[in-house]
Amino acid sequence: MSSGKLIEEIKAGDLVLLRERRKKHKKRPAIILKVLSEHDRIFIESTIWTDFHYMVYTEGKTIYVTEGHIERVISSDEDPEV
Repeated sequence: MSSGKLIEEIKAGDLVLLRERRKKHKKRPAIILKVLSEHDRIFIESTIWTDFHYMVYTEGKTIYVTEGHIERVISSDEDPEV
């Protein structure tokens, strides 16, 4: 179930689902390790059409992803309102 978080509200520790290239593939869960600042993005190899915003951990490795890679937020470390 989605937590209803906006893409701008994602922070380190959130559990998200990453989009896959093909619809047949299962969506991969990932943990947001770091939301990259402008300063961090300078040191990551990016192109005009690829601007990485998050460092995530998924399937035993750390990768960088864009906002478009994130399908939805599964859970976050915040307490839900009851």
